[in-house]
Amino acid sequence: MCCISSSPGPFLKAALGPLREIADEVLVAAGGVVPEADLEHYGEVADRLFSIEFDFIERHLAWLHAQCKGDWILRLDGDEVPSPEMVSEVLAALDDRLLASVLFARRHPFPTVERYIVQEPWYPDFQVRMVRNDGSLRVAGLLHSSAERALPARMVEAPIYHLPFVLGNVEERRRRALRYELLRPGLVAPTGLAANDALGPEALPEILTAPVPAEHRGCMEAALSASGPARGSADATPVSLQEMDQFWANRILPESTYCAGITVIGTPVPLSPGERRPVYFRVCNEGSELWGWDPSIGPYFHVVHRLLDRNRTPVDDWRPSFFTEWVRPGATTVVPGHLDAPLDPGRYMLEVRVRRAPERLFGHAPELELVVRPGGAWGG
Repeated sequence: MCCISSSPGPFLKAALGPLREIADEVLVAAGGVVPEADLEHYGEVADRLFSIEFDFIERHLAWLHAQCKGDWILRLDGDEVPSPEMVSEVLAALDDRLLASVLFARRHPFPTVERYIVQEPWYPDFQVRMVRNDGSLRVAGLLHSSAERALPARMVEAPIYHLPFVLGNVEERRRRALRYELLRPGLVAPTGLAANDALGPEALPEILTAPVPAEHRGCMEAALSASGPARGSADATPVSLQEMDQFWANRILPESTYCAGITVIGTPVPLSPGERRPVYFRVCNEGSELWGWDPSIGPYFHVVHRLLDRNRTPVDDWRPSFFTEWVRPGATTVVPGHLDAPLDPGRYMLEVRVRRAPERLFGHAPELELVVRPGGAWGG
């Protein structure tokens, strides 16, 4: 499992304790300036401890997930406490081959651990927190996001308790909300409330709450009151923002990214006017960066093609064809697409490029002539 935290060391050690018992490996990233005494508590629960140049949590998640070695990755934030039922659900999911991700309901105690908010947008607050460590793992890196849900997914009501309204005071949360609004302005939560205003429920005239079950309250109280000397090491591996940003989906890519080799597999025979026919593109990533396949997650790339007439005038818009896998530098992939023949018979040239959405075109396939005639392959 993995965690980014700047919380008091005894609290984090107590919160992670039940998960430490079932995890093969625990990674803790200390965000910002964390006192050495707290780092010693972190080191007691962590198999690997990092001290990261902190910006905002989501910017670092892809890097942190990439450090994990297990088949599954479970993420907990430093101001969260798992319920016993949540731990049981983690164990139940581990050997379930029909699952690719698990979403847990998150509860927000307010104003104390005695009660939690039971109205939107604070509840139900399902969060993707358990994901397979394979090619389906994608992290958008945007504020207020998590790893992307991969299907099949299970939504579990066994809660994680999120304690910003208990651990932080009002002024701290207001400052955080203002910073978040600068990072991702205009984001709206369910019910129309500004997403960053969710950090200040006390500003609303009325909040619906319900009692926290006694066992769950006991877990939070134990973490909040935890104390005692640390027995771990404060020796944390320092990690710079530049190093982590190599995994961040929203980083600025270097010019060395934009280099590709493209060929069309096979030699297309004549098409009938208006015929649609499969086509396959062999594409080599000759650049320096990993190409992504998910249109919702950057950096995203795909193949585009179009037909030109004998005057080299485009007769249609770029037609996209999509990668079906991540493409590492130096790797070659086959991309399926289709050709749509014009209605007018004649000779056309096929132009193929790689495009980084939305506008960057690069790479060229050797020119290929397409013949459109009545009867297509068997006409003439």
